Amino acid sequence: MISRSSPQANRFLVYFLLVLISIAFLTPMLWMLGTSLKPLEQTTSKQFSFLPRIAYVDIDGQVHKVRVDDEPIPADGSIVEILDGPKKGEKMYLPKSEFDGTYAMLEMQVADRIMRDTFPAKALKEVHAGWYRVVEKVDQYKEGARAWTIVPQGDIEQRVEFQWSNYAEATKFIPFKNYVANTLIMAILGMIGTVLSSSVVAYGFSRIDWRGRDQIFLVALATMMIPFPVTMIPLYGVFKQLGMIGTFQPLWVPTFLGTGFESFYRDFFSKIGSLQPLWLPCWFGSAFNIFLLRQFFMTIPKDISEAARIDGCNEFQIFATIILPLARPAMVVVALFHFIWAWNEFLLPLIYLSNADFFTLSIGLQAYQSRAGGIEWHFLMAACVLTILPIIALFFAAQKTFVQGIAMSGMKE
Repeated sequence: MISRSSPQANRFLVYFLLVLISIAFLTPMLWMLGTSLKPLEQTTSKQFSFLPRIAYVDIDGQVHKVRVDDEPIPADGSIVEILDGPKKGEKMYLPKSEFDGTYAMLEMQVADRIMRDTFPAKALKEVHAGWYRVVEKVDQYKEGARAWTIVPQGDIEQRVEFQWSNYAEATKFIPFKNYVANTLIMAILGMIGTVLSSSVVAYGFSRIDWRGRDQIFLVALATMMIPFPVTMIPLYGVFKQLGMIGTFQPLWVPTFLGTGFESFYRDFFSKIGSLQPLWLPCWFGSAFNIFLLRQFFMTIPKDISEAARIDGCNEFQIFATIILPLARPAMVVVALFHFIWAWNEFLLPLIYLSNADFFTLSIGLQAYQSRAGGIEWHFLMAACVLTILPIIALFFAAQKTFVQGIAMSGMKE
């Protein structure tokens, strides 16, 4: 007999695979969260550690917070103090081949040559291969020398400590609050415009019968295949002629303009003597959002609209008082999609915003990568966590409506 697995076993297998896939997708985010709580030296260390750890060493009876080198000491030697010469008073590690107990062999640059000479020195501490050099950690914003020494690996104590101060420090490198406000302004205005313009166009494609409706709808969907680099330069020229470059207007004004504004752009291009790319207005309006709302509008029975017409309602009244309230789940989906896109958008603000006072979060995060002295990864990851938190909170707040809107948009009348 052929054995068949039970439905419970199949369900368990499916859930198990979904959990594994979810963990795989969550791993980069969890790594970012862990890195945001690490000290700087751990973010650049070659040693793998998911949790943030701080190293402590007992030196002369006092426990010090230290930074440990990635590579151990390669050979036996000594920590010596130079007693004479250009490096008098300096303390350094020398292997046995370069220190005989009395004199140290040092390299020095004289003019354009490297010279080797011996100088008197005394041993301070004997060290062995496999020990690690440690440097005492001090406040990175305070000046001062950092004491160092070499200790056995067994003397180094690793403690799990979350550096919550990274989040506060991350907001000090750039005007974080100002960038958040700029991003909210751009995202909220664009969200309102997208919902309004897309819903009007979707209503015309779904609830009103007119000649060529379906053919024009296919043309509108085809605009999704036009890559943005094709329209980037003409759009920049349009916004420059309108005096919008350097402001938020190119980032939210187009969302209020649907495909019904073609005549306006035709007249505008003729006035400025351009090549009149009549396909350009298709950019002003999201074909995907129009498609999503159209599909949802088509699930609403037309009997409701007919009853409203019998009661004397015109098309605008039907649209505003009947269709929009019933389509709230789909409109929430469209609003959420645009808000997430605008919140994360990098290219458009980079092109149109020239004043640092108007920068958004996506551009502001570049400040961490352009600072002199290397990238401070723990601050960059902390800023990234702060950036994605509003999106996560927004999704969970609108999760029920979001799922309902996606599910209903695929149903046929």
